[in-house]
Amino acid sequence: MFIGFEPISSLNFRRALPYSPQARGPVMFGESYLMKTTTLLGALAYLGWLRDENCTKEGTVDEPFVGVSSCLKTLGIESLRGPFALKGSNVYFGEDKLYPLLNVLELWKRLKDEGIASELLKGKTVLPRKKKSVWEVYGKEEDLFKKAISYGIALERDKKAIKEGYLYIKERVFPRDKIVMGFFATGNLSLSMGAYPFGKGGTARVVEIKKELEDFLDLNGKSEEGLLLFLTPTILLKPSEKIEDITVERIKDVIENDLGCGVEEVKPFPLLRRFEITLYPLGWDLVRDIQRPHVPAIVPGSAVYVKCRGPLSAGVYGLGDYSYLGFGTALFSP
Repeated sequence: MFIGFEPISSLNFRRALPYSPQARGPVMFGESYLMKTTTLLGALAYLGWLRDENCTKEGTVDEPFVGVSSCLKTLGIESLRGPFALKGSNVYFGEDKLYPLLNVLELWKRLKDEGIASELLKGKTVLPRKKKSVWEVYGKEEDLFKKAISYGIALERDKKAIKEGYLYIKERVFPRDKIVMGFFATGNLSLSMGAYPFGKGGTARVVEIKKELEDFLDLNGKSEEGLLLFLTPTILLKPSEKIEDITVERIKDVIENDLGCGVEEVKPFPLLRRFEITLYPLGWDLVRDIQRPHVPAIVPGSAVYVKCRGPLSAGVYGLGDYSYLGFGTALFSP
């Protein structure tokens, strides 16, 4: 089942930068993602907290989502895939940019049928100058959101009085058409419908849609090789691990362990963007009132061509750490 939020006001999926005059200077600009995994997780956990305020638990460095998981269980949620945005019959994924999944799969099929995919993998075909992905050449961009700017006055932290000479600027987003953002969930779900506060200054309506992700996709067949598309941030290391441990072998191990196939070869494939790893912010811990750590993660929209030692079924998988919360949702298409 899909559980999500339909915006009924503008929203702010704030990037991990402080609204602090000491950190940002006299003018502070709070940019917004179009959709953010940790924000949507927090919104779901808030619904659980409204049902049972005792669900909050203090996490640890390597298990920062203990409280979130506990509050999700009060809603009957066992695991999540996503987040995704549903608009009409299409499914969108990403954070700083949203991609239409059905259109992306159609493009992948076209690249295979016309031999472009194999030529790219062999290095016999290169992208046009200044193009970073196949999507930039063949894809069609959609303007799903309107953006607006709101202004405010920074306050003294201790007195909550106006801090003279300081302003903050917040970017807000609002869908142009009806759209629902959330997760495909497993478990014995029990949610209370209605409108709730969402983030800082936003409002959204809770929505249930009795469909699974596979109902939107035409995925079938098995193959020893194919495209592995990362739909949500894929966490490669826990916070206590050293960033020096990020190697090609580590990425192969994450894929191999969670796909359940022996990986012979992994090649980056520039379908939607260049393969990219970033330091990903895990959001704000409301129980301890501190920022959670940043961890290395594969950016949504990145893709690799995988060759396994045995056949792998087409479908959606969970890879890496915290995949039970939607991180590491990836799609394999032969």
